Amino acid sequence: MVSDSVNLAVSRTIEVLEQPDQLSPRSLQANFNNQLHEVVFSIKNTQSNMFRLNGNSPFQAIHGSYSPATEGHE
Repeated sequence: MVSDSVNLAVSRTIEVLEQPDQLSPRSLQANFNNQLHEVVFSIKNTQSNMFRLNGNSPFQAIHGSYSPATEGHE
């Protein structure tokens, strides 16, 4: 596990030394934005899959099985 981290750090260091433009603020911002979009997509996809497996819509999961027709008629 530690050797994997060291290998990754070394390979990234070599990449940066070979292509220093990867450290420019514009490049770093673009890379950050891409990774953020991937995380958001992954979270949304996971939530969508959970709702599909449970048979609930996102609305039902948040608000329960509320039905206006049954409100106040217990």
